[in-house]
Amino acid sequence: MKLKFNKTILTLLGILSLGLLLRIYGLNKESFWLDECVSIRIAGLKNIFLIILIRYKSFHPPFYYLLLRNWINIFGSSEFSARFLSVILGFFVIIMIYKVGSYFFDKETGIFASLILALSRFHIYYSQEARMYSLMPLLGLISMYFFVKLLSESKHGKSYIITNTLLVYTHHSGLLVILVQNIYFLTVLLFGKKKTLKINLKRWVLSQAVITILCAPLIRYWIVYLLNIQKSLFWIPQPSPTSLMKTFIDYSGSFPVLLLFLLLVGFSLVKYKDTKPKMNLSGGSRYYLLLLWLLVPIVVPFAISQVSAPLYTSKYIMVASLAFYILAAKGMSIIKNNKLKYTIVSIIIIFSMISVVKQRGRIDKPQWREVSNYITENAKPGDLLMFNDSISKKEIFNDYYFKRTDVEEKIFPGKSNAPYMLPTYENVKKLFESVKGHNRVWIILSHALDRNKVIKKTFKESYNIVYYGRYNSLELFLFEKNE
Repeated sequence: MKLKFNKTILTLLGILSLGLLLRIYGLNKESFWLDECVSIRIAGLKNIFLIILIRYKSFHPPFYYLLLRNWINIFGSSEFSARFLSVILGFFVIIMIYKVGSYFFDKETGIFASLILALSRFHIYYSQEARMYSLMPLLGLISMYFFVKLLSESKHGKSYIITNTLLVYTHHSGLLVILVQNIYFLTVLLFGKKKTLKINLKRWVLSQAVITILCAPLIRYWIVYLLNIQKSLFWIPQPSPTSLMKTFIDYSGSFPVLLLFLLLVGFSLVKYKDTKPKMNLSGGSRYYLLLLWLLVPIVVPFAISQVSAPLYTSKYIMVASLAFYILAAKGMSIIKNNKLKYTIVSIIIIFSMISVVKQRGRIDKPQWREVSNYITENAKPGDLLMFNDSISKKEIFNDYYFKRTDVEEKIFPGKSNAPYMLPTYENVKKLFESVKGHNRVWIILSHALDRNKVIKKTFKESYNIVYYGRYNSLELFLFEKNE
């Protein structure tokens, strides 16, 4: 029996191949940063229950770490190996958005949506991190797929419950997806065409009750956390209206593509046809669901961040980008003029590739690997290494990259609420006192760019600067005592 490949399948295979290539290329270019090393350390624990316990009190629950545990046990924990799990997950996101876009509208919409996501600088970036940010959109798409299946066919209840539970156990933003689904169901039940819903209120409430019970330990902790955390101690800044614009630029890759996407979304909303695809939802209902999917995950964290702990950051709410892409893809699919349609597609491809190339030309993560290699090659026995970042020293430098044992290591003296100590004249003076007796002193500054003048001024009378290097957000000094 010969396999028949039609134009749609061949186009999808080309998109998938391109998306996979872009996610693999340069995968180990940068060294691990702090959160990735935390992922690997936790996933490397032998006791599964310990992983669950550690991740229980976190905004990043255990499901991803359990997947990563099995992955690195087979393939290892190098930069390439550990990140390749995210590549695979990101690859399946491309497949799944095609499936969802086709199910909501038609295959052409699914193709365009998969193309947008395959070329998305935002999604490519997070498909190259050993974190849960590829698993989140994958489970979000699967959740929405089973949600509309549940509404239109009254089946797949177990699959829907399992997917949403795993989504919540991947990241707290999974609750936003469930919130979207509940808003949609209840508003259609109260104000819409009830006949489009094949699941009754009793069964719906039961499904939500099961999910709530399964996720109750996490939800309880998150509520307490939000009510008690001090804003000044949280790493995410409080968002402003410009943060909303930044989010949509992140989703689009560049401002010109954002403008094009907004035009396409607007066009899709104005020109939609009330056709009935595989799902038993009217055109208006489908657009209403997609708009909720786009707006709720953005608006809710933004509002919470104004009165409680800041939660708003583009990567936490990346599930909203999926609805944005599907709406833009639908806008492309309903353009009747093929010349105009494929001109727009070409523009999106060109600008998206430019954004990806620019991203590849930058170094975004702290270069701990390069710093470690330089010290390993040039340090002498008895040298002193001083760090202002106690967490990165342990999680990255010592646990992963630096293996020499013939040098002494210390943390900046003093107390700080932050994991790193910013150089000030007061604490650097204490630092200077603590290095006495050492002829050669290495100082590694993290998250303290342009604060090196304090270090240089304090050390200049007794030490010479033998080496200074800047490694993205890290600075490395080597001081040698005057003879």
